[in-house]
Amino acid sequence: MCDRPRRHVPPVQTLSLRSSRLLILVFLSSLSSFAVFPAANAAISSSSSNTDFETLLCLKLHLSNPAGLLGSWKQNDSLSFCRWPGVTCSKTSTPRVVALDLESSGLNGQIPPCIVNLTRLTRIHFPDNQLGGQIPLELGKLSRLSYLNLSSNKFNGSIPNTLSSTNLQVIDLGSNKLSGAIPEEVGMLRNLSVLHLARNSFTGNIPLSLGSSPSLVSVVLANNTLTGPIPSALATSYSLQVLNLVENNLGGDIPPALFNSTSLRRLNLGWNNFTGSIPAVSNLNSPLQYLTLSVNVLAGTIPSSLGNVSSLRSLLLAANYFQGIIPVSITKIPNLQELDISYNSFRGTVQPSLYNISSLTYLSLGVNDFSGTLPFDIGYTLPSIQTLILQQSNFQGKIPPSLANATNLEFINLGANAFQGIIPSFGALYKLNTLILASNQLQAGDWSFLSSLENCTQLEVLSLATNVMQGNLPSSVGSLATLKALWLHANEISGTIPPEIGNLTNLLQLRMEQNNFVGNLPGSIGNLANLTYINLSRNKLSGQIPLSIGKLHQLYKLLLQDNNFSGAIPRALGDCKNLITLNLSCNTLYESIPKELFSLTSLTEGFDLSNNQLSGQIPQEIGGLINIGSLNFSNNHLSGHIPTTLGACVRLESLHLEVEKKI
Repeated sequence: MCDRPRRHVPPVQTLSLRSSRLLILVFLSSLSSFAVFPAANAAISSSSSNTDFETLLCLKLHLSNPAGLLGSWKQNDSLSFCRWPGVTCSKTSTPRVVALDLESSGLNGQIPPCIVNLTRLTRIHFPDNQLGGQIPLELGKLSRLSYLNLSSNKFNGSIPNTLSSTNLQVIDLGSNKLSGAIPEEVGMLRNLSVLHLARNSFTGNIPLSLGSSPSLVSVVLANNTLTGPIPSALATSYSLQVLNLVENNLGGDIPPALFNSTSLRRLNLGWNNFTGSIPAVSNLNSPLQYLTLSVNVLAGTIPSSLGNVSSLRSLLLAANYFQGIIPVSITKIPNLQELDISYNSFRGTVQPSLYNISSLTYLSLGVNDFSGTLPFDIGYTLPSIQTLILQQSNFQGKIPPSLANATNLEFINLGANAFQGIIPSFGALYKLNTLILASNQLQAGDWSFLSSLENCTQLEVLSLATNVMQGNLPSSVGSLATLKALWLHANEISGTIPPEIGNLTNLLQLRMEQNNFVGNLPGSIGNLANLTYINLSRNKLSGQIPLSIGKLHQLYKLLLQDNNFSGAIPRALGDCKNLITLNLSCNTLYESIPKELFSLTSLTEGFDLSNNQLSGQIPQEIGGLINIGSLNFSNNHLSGHIPTTLGACVRLESLHLEVEKKI
């Protein structure tokens, strides 16, 4: 029963008869009110519950749902709406909607303002849908709201500053189309724990207020266009564990407080414009595990104190202006798994102890000024290594055969160094996906290394270009069935191209230019239905271009220039509807130009048939090359008039039809 305020009752003797009757009526009325109060309370509760029901139907009306999840939200089912998919109610005598969970439900449309009527709502979880429009301002009226996840949708506009009126602890609006500044009000949410706004188009500075919440644990603002420095409140937060600001336009010096935090475990500042040097570390008990500073404008040396952060698992410093040597202290971090210092100006020999970090799974030292050789036992001292990138760093000597003992290796890039000798066998690396040994002084020997790669059943990229490999390409190349890219160009390989090349049905790119291949191009080349790029130029191939080449419907570049091909140009080339470049120049092709080639509206970069023995007239169909930029038919035996239809080639920038004069 409710307590009512006491009424002032005058002395009885002063009441008139009429007043006495009125008093009795008031008294009886009061008793009546007390008697019906429970029923009235139930009516109010029923009304609130009915409002939630009507609000859910309002949501259904505004959110189209091809997946059909909302189909079970039925208008004649008001007594059981708490059992509808995605709806959670309170466990009170009168249930109220407290949570909506509709992740990956195929929702379209916009969240309607009527959602504000769910006054007990604490959780909205709508990630991975197709929702759009602006985030409703009315969400700010849901004072109990503590969790909001609208990530991976198509929301646009700005973040409503009305959210500051809620009790939000988690805000995840990542992967949308939101823009504008991040409101200062967001940083003022006293209970804010998680703020994830990555992959949007936010501009301006990080709010100065962000970091003032004593509960802040994770801030992810990556992949936006934010500018300015890191706010001091954020850098000095005592609770922050994750700070990810990757891929913005942030700048200034990195606050030293971040490197001496007692809570921070992940610090990702890569792909920004931070300047200065890496701050020294004075906190010997730092919990920092993941540090990414790659692609900034940082300079100086790596402070030795960084090696005191024994908790480090990942240290990524690539693409800055660091110089000097790698501190020995770094090599003593006990459980370091990832180290990337590539694209800097480090010099000297690599500390031998670096190759003894047995926990390393990722090591990238490429594009520096190192010197020296690799230790002979590297495959034993780096037993966990999965990715090894040492390209363009002046390494020399032989590639250690012991690398084959590092059986977890998936990616090897030793390109653009001065390695020499015969390529060792890597057949034991059954997880190997990419092997790049290009631009060295390596030799093929008896090519047994190639046969050994048959055991690497996950190998997709093999680059051996620009070495001094000699001899014939063995037929075993056809056993590398998983290859997607084969680069053998700029060597001294001779002999014929083995027909087994046609077994590489997963191949996307084939580069064998600048060798000494002779004989015919095998017709089996037509089996490579996934090929997009072929370059066999500057060899000594002869015979006719096989008709089967017309089966390569995915091909966008075909480069066969500077060979000895003869005969007619295959009409079947007109079936290669994705070609953007076709170069058959400097061969001995004859007869007329097939009309079918002029239907290739995809040709944009270049069409070169120069320096052949083609005859006849230029077909009127040349006007079909409406996107061509460069056209070269010079130095042939063509006759007749230049077709007027050439005027349809509105993007033509370069035209050569001349004939070289003989002296």
